[in-house]
Amino acid sequence: MGIAPIGVTFDGTHIWVANNSSNSVTELNESGSVVRTVSVGTNPRYLAFDGTNMWVANFGSNNVAVLNVSNRALVRTVSVGTNPNGIAFDGTNMWVANNSSNTVTKIQAATGHILGTSTGVTGAFAVAFDGANVWVTNNPNSVGNTVSKL
Repeated sequence: MGIAPIGVTFDGTHIWVANNSSNSVTELNESGSVVRTVSVGTNPRYLAFDGTNMWVANFGSNNVAVLNVSNRALVRTVSVGTNPNGIAFDGTNMWVANNSSNTVTKIQAATGHILGTSTGVTGAFAVAFDGANVWVTNNPNSVGNTVSKL
């Protein structure tokens, strides 16, 4: 395991952990043993799985790393806003909460193309998809305790 694990998600077989201070993600098997650790960008925070790839929001690199879970290879890196934190999959697209740029980036998962950026989401921190809407929490240090629906 790396240093300062923050985000954790499941790919249907293994658990993946974002190691913020090690600039890596660790894959764990069902018994919790390390399968492997893969380097990603600077300060990875949270992760999301799209059915094929693991997406990692790299807070310090201002990008999202996309790893193929079958071979652990880096598929692509997508530049997003400043300090990406939370990330969620809606079945087609990835949504990335960019904390310091106060935006949420929508990325087409199949291609990695940016489809748009929602602005005015002060302190965008975490993001979730409920089947119809995208919800974003705001960093309480920025605006207090708020949740926005995009």
